[in-house]
Amino acid sequence: MVHDRVTQTDIAARAGVSVGVVSRVLSGRGDVSQQTRARVMRIARELGYVRGAEPRGRPASSPGNVVELALDGFDGSWGLEVVAGASRAATKRGLDLVLVAERDEPGDDWAERVRDRRSLGVVTGLMTPTRQQLEMLRDAAIPLVVLDPRTDPPLSVPTVAAANREGGAKAARHLLKLGHRDLLVVTGAPAYRFGRERARGFIAQVERTDGRRVDSLAVGWSAAEARDGVLPAMRERAASGRPLAVFCTSDLFAAGVMRAAGAAGLSIPRDVSVVGFDDMPAFRRLSPALTTVRQPIREMAGAAVELLAEMIDARTLDLPGREIATELLVRRSTAAPGGDVSREGSRQS
Repeated sequence: MVHDRVTQTDIAARAGVSVGVVSRVLSGRGDVSQQTRARVMRIARELGYVRGAEPRGRPASSPGNVVELALDGFDGSWGLEVVAGASRAATKRGLDLVLVAERDEPGDDWAERVRDRRSLGVVTGLMTPTRQQLEMLRDAAIPLVVLDPRTDPPLSVPTVAAANREGGAKAARHLLKLGHRDLLVVTGAPAYRFGRERARGFIAQVERTDGRRVDSLAVGWSAAEARDGVLPAMRERAASGRPLAVFCTSDLFAAGVMRAAGAAGLSIPRDVSVVGFDDMPAFRRLSPALTTVRQPIREMAGAAVELLAEMIDARTLDLPGREIATELLVRRSTAAPGGDVSREGSRQS
């Protein structure tokens, strides 16, 4: 629809900057030099720009109410849970969700495809956009929300993640309450952002409560690598006869720890208590049943889409990110040192 209201595009053209820069200035957010900010604000006043007076809803060039979900792959339970949560939230908002896969082909960039389609916005999952991709989307005034990034984004961008640090603290409180004092944290190599936060939360809680040092061990990202990495420690524990409690920053590592304990002749949970993180369906069949911190993946994906919708409605590229609470699920892989299993089925928020 043709209209004579001043738009951010008009301001950008006069100021010689991108629409993304104008949006950041007018919303009071983002890294913009003082000189550029002053020029944009002056031109906005001269043109008579009224914030909120621009036509709402999708741009004329946008293909419907389309938002996109970009993942590094849609295989496995994590991707399926994300798609389920995101699609439900998009439907509630009257948005159409398009799935975008990250490709290994040179020159085929997911951010370019999103920009060229002029979608209303995009959520990325388990991958961190590059500075170039972030600037490309900002310059096109396309809102972005990063779901559970592996590393810290190079520019300020809204993120949605589990309350990973608090989840690690919940695992620590559980094991300390059972009476464990010999504690080990198993993390991944490379150490992704969410794993680091989980380990930090666990260690900080132990230090606050008990004041003791927590050992840590980094293993590769497979159950087999976790088993091989932990096996020497398990054999040493078998020789000493001292009970051990292990917090794993992923259920994947917990599966490897349980295999290593078995190979060393140790019993779970009498000799070794194990707590995982994620509560992924693939690991719910472990025996004994794994005590773990549930990561609410569907809720996280839904929250990411909801945050994106709010950004679209507000015509802004910046809103505060969100953390979604975790839940400790107590099953049969934890017990008091040398004692009976924990009461299975209890939940601790």
